[in-house]
Amino acid sequence: MASLVEYFGNDGLVIDQNLVFQGKGKTTDDLLRELNDFGLDVPYLDTSGNLVRVAVRANSSVRPDKHGEKSGWYAANQMGEHTFCSFGNWRTGEERKWSSVQPNDLTVAERADLQKKLKEAKELAEKHKIERYNEVSVDCRARFDSYEELSEHPYLESKNIKCAGLRANKKLLVVPIYNADGELRSLQYISPEGEKRFVSASEVRGNFYPIGFDIKDLSQQKTIYVVEGLATGATVNEATSNPVVCVFSANFGLHALTKLREKTQAKFIVAFDNDENQIGKKKAEDCANAISNCIARIPSKPGDFNDLALEHGIEQVRSELLQTGLGLKQYAVRGLVEDPPPREWLVQGLVERSKPMLLASIGGVGKSMLALDLGLKTITGNGFWLDNPIKRAGNVVILEAEDDRIEINRRINALDPKFKRIQASYDMYCFSVPDFGKPFTLLKEDNLGLHTTAGCPIDFHLWQYLGIWECL
Repeated sequence: MASLVEYFGNDGLVIDQNLVFQGKGKTTDDLLRELNDFGLDVPYLDTSGNLVRVAVRANSSVRPDKHGEKSGWYAANQMGEHTFCSFGNWRTGEERKWSSVQPNDLTVAERADLQKKLKEAKELAEKHKIERYNEVSVDCRARFDSYEELSEHPYLESKNIKCAGLRANKKLLVVPIYNADGELRSLQYISPEGEKRFVSASEVRGNFYPIGFDIKDLSQQKTIYVVEGLATGATVNEATSNPVVCVFSANFGLHALTKLREKTQAKFIVAFDNDENQIGKKKAEDCANAISNCIARIPSKPGDFNDLALEHGIEQVRSELLQTGLGLKQYAVRGLVEDPPPREWLVQGLVERSKPMLLASIGGVGKSMLALDLGLKTITGNGFWLDNPIKRAGNVVILEAEDDRIEINRRINALDPKFKRIQASYDMYCFSVPDFGKPFTLLKEDNLGLHTTAGCPIDFHLWQYLGIWECL
């Protein structure tokens, strides 16, 4: 297992690397220095455990807050003679933790109390982040209402597109960004040259710009195309006459579709970009695998569907998007000219990330213990499983068809007698079918595709987690 000597010197300890506490200091003065070195403007320390919002100063990689922004936050807890702190920057999404003592030196009760306080700090930070999003949303609405309605813009002309609902702020094209309830949450500004930026500290991830339909009619849509940007969205709408949502980044796609699925049973067709690094294709496939009644359509040539239209015409876009069958054009081997990306391992050389794995044997040889052991090591992100190192960390779901909760408790305690799981920043969920008390149907396939049933007792937003299914 990885030692924390690299973090704490020769007296290092073995601990979840996802919960590495920054700083070697033993006093609150050291913590105050750590916070300010991170870029937070903290003149004095509040150790009440409350979340404190603070301004962010500029450093080599982060711009400073402006116009009264407070993108930074921290929550410091005093536990006897020890101090623990969580802190971060909402604008960048970066979070860190700090401790005046090595967590493994604490008693089990102290570690449990620490875990509780860290969880409370995280929940409070999330609550304040939402409050901040709401504040920025009000500002975005005021800005958008003050802008002029738009009929023409150089960016639209360069992309050969037309789009309703846009506005202009002097030379900048302004794109409104809504949530699934129709609330304006952010704005995107596009220069005549195509440079893009969003309103600082606004809620872009998970939200979208609708093309070809009104958000209040979202539940009535039969098919919705999902794209990354405005130009692609307008092109896809023109080519198919179907409604389109722009999610602004392939990395935001799954989060947006998860929220949209709560509002509509429409078929999603994810038409992300054909990037050189294959991110668009990968993220589109992730969406198709995770969201029911969802498929991917990637341009046959590098670029996005607007690039395809500009080079080969709108009919080529229509042909590729409306194709039936398997969509073989996008799978031509002549396109496989780049070196494939390296494999991403959960367990080095043994369990590949995002790939199915079967652990099979006759009964009684320890499959359940191995599965639990893999789960515990995954939530900490370190250690070895079957003599191979753990390479990634994340949440875990175990569906246990044989053991009840008491037996799971025994096995977990045997595998983790020092309660390192309490310190992990990820969670493992062990659902016991015997304790549920009755059979249930986990999955079904119908006109919506493969999905969990309405009566399924498991929240399968957890599909995104590592799943370990212990079958009878």
